[in-house]
Amino acid sequence: MNKKKIRLIIGGLISLLIAWIIIDTFTTVPIYLYIDQVHEQQSQIIIHIPYGSGHYYYKKYKLNQIEDGVYQIQGYGSMLSGKKYPLEITIDNSQNQIKEIKQKNLDNQLETIYSQ
Repeated sequence: MNKKKIRLIIGGLISLLIAWIIIDTFTTVPIYLYIDQVHEQQSQIIIHIPYGSGHYYYKKYKLNQIEDGVYQIQGYGSMLSGKKYPLEITIDNSQNQIKEIKQKNLDNQLETIYSQ
């Protein structure tokens, strides 16, 4: 192959990679975490999630403090990349700052999934 074709192929691959990253970023949306078990183990809160929302892969979670010691968990998923279910989320609670974790249920009401 000549240099022009090689540059064209490399440029095309780089463009596809950039497009993948942009699309993956914009398709990361809030998802409901189907939590079935929550337990503590050596200052860590372990949340077991057997399956997810539709065709989404798990990407990340965020804990937002809504009161002193009370946090709301929100999961995020993507249709393109992420972890497959079942999975476990491990939250460090070594400073004992988390007293309660809540999640919005499918009726958009906060429900407690963890309490000390």
